[in-house]
Amino acid sequence: MYGLIGKMLKHSLSKPIHETVRPMDYRLIETADPARTLSTLRFTGVNVTYPYKRSLVDACAIRDDNVKATGVLNTIVNENGLWHAYNTDVDAFRSLIQKAFPPSKDTSVGILGNGATALSIHYALTCEGYHNITVYARNPAPHERPLDALIDTHAVLIHTTPVGTYPNQGDTLIDDFTPFTNVCLLVDVVYNPIKTRLMQRAEDAGIPTIGGLFMLVAQAIESNQRFFKTTYDASVIETVFKSVLKSTINLVLIGLPFSGKSHLGRMLGDRFKMAFIDVDRQVEKSVGSSVESFIETHGLDAFRAIEHTAANKTAIARHAVIATGGGLVENDDAMRALKQHACVVYINLDETLMDTIRFHSRPHVKTKADLLALKRARHNRYLFHADITYDKSTQDAERALATIEVKFHAYIDYQWTKLERAWDA
Repeated sequence: MYGLIGKMLKHSLSKPIHETVRPMDYRLIETADPARTLSTLRFTGVNVTYPYKRSLVDACAIRDDNVKATGVLNTIVNENGLWHAYNTDVDAFRSLIQKAFPPSKDTSVGILGNGATALSIHYALTCEGYHNITVYARNPAPHERPLDALIDTHAVLIHTTPVGTYPNQGDTLIDDFTPFTNVCLLVDVVYNPIKTRLMQRAEDAGIPTIGGLFMLVAQAIESNQRFFKTTYDASVIETVFKSVLKSTINLVLIGLPFSGKSHLGRMLGDRFKMAFIDVDRQVEKSVGSSVESFIETHGLDAFRAIEHTAANKTAIARHAVIATGGGLVENDDAMRALKQHACVVYINLDETLMDTIRFHSRPHVKTKADLLALKRARHNRYLFHADITYDKSTQDAERALATIEVKFHAYIDYQWTKLERAWDA
């Protein structure tokens, strides 16, 4: 038996990752007493996650060099009743350093947090020759600094705490990166959501970011090799990374009223075997009337407030196509929530198609002139939030689906290739 042991595992991606690497019976094992739980299981190998990466070290008879150096494990292999402890987080982060970090070993690095993951990352950095490292923590040790003492001297910042992890995905240790003019790369080990609020704030300041999915996949493959005493080709990391990303990420559709977001959204859901969610329909369920009727009765501002709440609730979906209302892009907070785990598709409605629209039941869009005015007002907002743009100049749905599919695959590919470009960006 193989699996993951931890305290809260509801949203773990370890099972699909390991089962993508190779067919296996991989289980999620929640427990408040990990040593006792393991002693009752007939396991061959397990991964270990928060909060047991340090507490289980003493239960293991044999420890690899990474565990000896850090006092942290994340993998246990049972060989003839002897528990062998490994820290594959170190190996995973070393591979990320080699792939994406600046080559100068004098690079100033700031680590946010001093928990088990921080210890592994610190050791990985030193193994790769980096020596200008400062650790910041809420409760700093004598050789560390408090979080509020973070200074603008670091070229690389690495976030290692659980802050910003679902269901508290709105939290962030740094809300404004503009004072940190020297930072050229942010790494966040949180992988759920894919793009944390911390990463979004960094990108707002023009700082390239790397999320936690690479490290999660890389450490899983390292531990899988120890489970089965085998070696995988390096290309497996890329294959699994893309597979897991594609099978969990959402597609969020934005665009003008009448651009066909709901219609294409349902068809994309069928094409990709993804659930379909319409934010306007979610609003209608909550208020008990149509969007148009609600706006006429209560006004646009009241609708926007309810729409914001619906968007935030919808943002927790996984592997779904989400059609938004035309004006949601004007609400940055709602869009940030949706974008944390999504590829955003802008359906750019061409003016030539507006002549065929039957304007009805839209209190604020009654004519082509109204729609053109909306496009002038919102087009740049749509482009700002979009990862993919589909220029819709025909009603050919199959053409739209095929084009979006090609661009979506290119988007997934880019999430991998940009790891190598992060520092150069």
